[in-house]
Amino acid sequence: MDSILNIAAYRFVPLRNLAAWQADLLQAAQRLGLKGTVLLAEEGINLFLAGAQSDVRQWLQHLQSHEPFAGLRAKESWSDRVPFQRLRVKTKREIIRMNQPAVVPAAGRAPAVDARTLARWLNQGCDDLGRPVVTLDTRNRFEVDEGSFAGALDWNLSKFSEFPQALALHADSLRDKTVVSFCTGGIRCE
Repeated sequence: MDSILNIAAYRFVPLRNLAAWQADLLQAAQRLGLKGTVLLAEEGINLFLAGAQSDVRQWLQHLQSHEPFAGLRAKESWSDRVPFQRLRVKTKREIIRMNQPAVVPAAGRAPAVDARTLARWLNQGCDDLGRPVVTLDTRNRFEVDEGSFAGALDWNLSKFSEFPQALALHADSLRDKTVVSFCTGGIRCE
């Protein structure tokens, strides 16, 4: 029987005093016996935690009690054991390293397209304005090796911090096209 609750969440929100956030969230997770990883950066939070349902929900309520995380929704899954071996609460320069200080995720996300619209665009070969549609796989090489969508562009990235340079190299070939990027969990595509 699956009795372990696994949660995953992220939120782009400006954070200050990362050391205080780190200490608070680590202490709360340790007290509850949770395992997993919480990444904190000045741009926000990304987390994957697991433990007993009541303990995970208590930790999430603690997180949500702080203004930057009020209303944060976590994706949930269940397992018969904790998938993580230890607990880590880390501070980083960026949640997903891109080395682009001008990119401020909390300022807004990239436009999104729903699955029905994308399927229609792919079937007709263009968007509603007649622009060719290109799918771009922004995942790392080892992830793409497991499979991708037919016809998707793959820039053979070994790490996401290579993305800005790859984009600069391919910018001309993407001009006047609608580019729909995809990744493993959504955070890179934002």
